[in-house]
Amino acid sequence: MAIKRYYTGFSVGGQFPTALSYTLETKPKEHWGYYGGIFSVSSFVPLAHACLNCIIPVHNNSFHGNETPLTQVAGNGGVILGNLVGALARQFLTDEQLHSWGWRAAFFSGAAIIPVTFLLHLYAQEYNPNAGENNNAHEGEQTGDATSATTLPEKQPLREALKRENWPALWSCILCTTLFGGGYYLTIVWMAIYMDTLISPSIPGAFWINLVNNIVGISLATFFTSWLSDHYTRVHIMLFGAISVGIVGPFMVWIISWGEVVGALFAQMLIAILTSFYSGPFHAWIVEKFPVKIRLSSAGVGYNIGICLSSGFTPAVATALVQGIGPVAPGFIYPVSKHDI
Repeated sequence: MAIKRYYTGFSVGGQFPTALSYTLETKPKEHWGYYGGIFSVSSFVPLAHACLNCIIPVHNNSFHGNETPLTQVAGNGGVILGNLVGALARQFLTDEQLHSWGWRAAFFSGAAIIPVTFLLHLYAQEYNPNAGENNNAHEGEQTGDATSATTLPEKQPLREALKRENWPALWSCILCTTLFGGGYYLTIVWMAIYMDTLISPSIPGAFWINLVNNIVGISLATFFTSWLSDHYTRVHIMLFGAISVGIVGPFMVWIISWGEVVGALFAQMLIAILTSFYSGPFHAWIVEKFPVKIRLSSAGVGYNIGICLSSGFTPAVATALVQGIGPVAPGFIYPVSKHDI
């Protein structure tokens, strides 16, 4: 199981930054915040967008308005799928059934992506909005000089991305991704287990509460905050989200620890909505942070290091704080982590 999880993480690490960069670069730059927000609410968005691009030419911006509702549907469907499967499993299966075979059933939902891969393979057409930016061999062929095409130095984007002059942008990418991943995993991924298992009394229907807040507090709110970042400074909106969560987070975790359904619902929702002010603009910010020639390598390195640090350790640290100090202690992860800004 550990090997399979490492393999899955490795594949997502390559797919996520690549799909994010490609999705935004094929859209008008003035709408990058909006499309970055759509991307962020679901890991299905890149594939859904690619399917749409098989049908609607990505270089034809006249279709901008027509594809939006379809993409939103794909995003909402993807972001709630994991929570929905977990909630249904907890609702209808006993603990013994979950441990013996129920956990395997959730993996079958991954088969839904198979038709998409066939659609991409059969109908997708390559479109490079940055053709010629960093492809020396191709430029040599265009000039008809075969010798120059073979003698030009081979491009080394990873080496370029790790040069000293790129370190400030790379470090800011790592730190901001750490804040993003830690906030999201603590608020949505870990919080359901916290409400269901780690506090006493536990909260009935914890996974359904988490599902509602995933839809309203993260998905729907992110559409608004990402759109907002196209009209106002992205960094200012992200600062508001990070500082607000750092201030409000501990109090909301304290309310959730009471074990009351209504209090937990609205406390988690407030954290999620404030988190969306950071996560909404974040994906456009990470792409436009780097020049075209090293964008994918830089964003990939920065994002994957940051997400590994935050998503890998935050749930474990939060659980250890509950067991070692008390049920309110994980709330202080929010103000501690906001030093990344």
